[in-house]
Amino acid sequence: MKAAADAVLEVSAAAEAAMIPDSVRLTVTAEASEDWSGDAVAKVSVLIANAVDILMKEDSVLPGDISISGIQLFSEKEDDGRWTGESQKARQTLTAILHGTDKAGMAYTSLSRLSGIAISSPVLFASDPEPFLDKARKEAVSKAMHRAEVLAEAAGVTLRGIRHIQDRSEEKAGLIARAEATIIFAIG
Repeated sequence: MKAAADAVLEVSAAAEAAMIPDSVRLTVTAEASEDWSGDAVAKVSVLIANAVDILMKEDSVLPGDISISGIQLFSEKEDDGRWTGESQKARQTLTAILHGTDKAGMAYTSLSRLSGIAISSPVLFASDPEPFLDKARKEAVSKAMHRAEVLAEAAGVTLRGIRHIQDRSEEKAGLIARAEATIIFAIG
């Protein structure tokens, strides 16, 4: 079968590669409720400062691996059936990146000694996802090339060259590298 001079064959394929986590993200939230907003802010500030101190001194987290949100301040109505009042609530969040998954348990335990904070579940991730994304890209392109060869043979045409390649790559949940390749071939 002879294809038209400008005929093309478009194929797509996807692949995934497991990423090996080497880092952990911990999020700590401090919250305080007081009669006066200044007291709530002071209490939250001390809690976050204590968490930073623990992370830096006990867990060797570097200052550049710690980010702290601004303090959120809001009023909260209280009603216990006998008295209705309003308290001032302050909240602040700290996020720490731990380089090495082996540090997560110690940091979690160290921070757990502080009362007045909530620690989120640790989030594992690969600090450099590119090698894993590259592996998924290569596999997606290989699958697309194979699919194109099979389709061209079945149609009785010849692949004449690649006209266009499109890559759509992403990380999924910090642990999966996913790539999709779309290749447009000139055929004859």
